[in-house]
Amino acid sequence: MNRSRYVIRQLDKTDRAIIVALTEDGRMTIRELAILIDMSSPSVSERILKLKDAGAILGYG
Repeated sequence: MNRSRYVIRQLDKTDRAIIVALTEDGRMTIRELAILIDMSSPSVSERILKLKDAGAILGYG
């Protein structure tokens, strides 16, 4: 569900780190990504959902 498409928020350092990591390897697991950016898996999952809802992540490759 698109909860935040109309909510404009700035991408912070963590959001950018997630996007960069997924750009390099879009098939990376949440656990691998969490370890890479030093966050918990649930936090990373929630951030990814928010980034998808905001349109910052459009798909995976």
